[in-house]
Amino acid sequence: MTVPTWIVWSVAPPECAEQVSCASVLDAARAWAERQFQRGVLPRDGTEVMARQQGDALPGETAYRLRISIAAAPAFRARMVGLAFEMASPGGRRA
Repeated sequence: MTVPTWIVWSVAPPECAEQVSCASVLDAARAWAERQFQRGVLPRDGTEVMARQQGDALPGETAYRLRISIAAAPAFRARMVGLAFEMASPGGRRA
C-alpha cells in the first residue's frame, strides 16, 4: 500500500508549504507543525493549516482545513475543522 503525500501550508503568513508523506491528513498536519518547530518556528495554539493530497484528480479544487493545538511542544495535535473549497490557482494556496 502506498502512503499518500500531502501538501500542508499555513493559512496565515508565512505559508511554509511542505510535502509530507503520512497515512492520514491529521498526521500530515501534525508532522507539519513538528517540522516548523524543528526549524525554530513555534506554531501557535489554534494555528489553522490547509492540506490537500498531492496528485489529486482535481488539484486546487478541495482541501482540508485543520487546526493545530500544542499538547506539550514539540508534541502537537491536529483536528479537522472541515473541508475548504478553493479555486484553482498557481500553487493551490488560496482559500
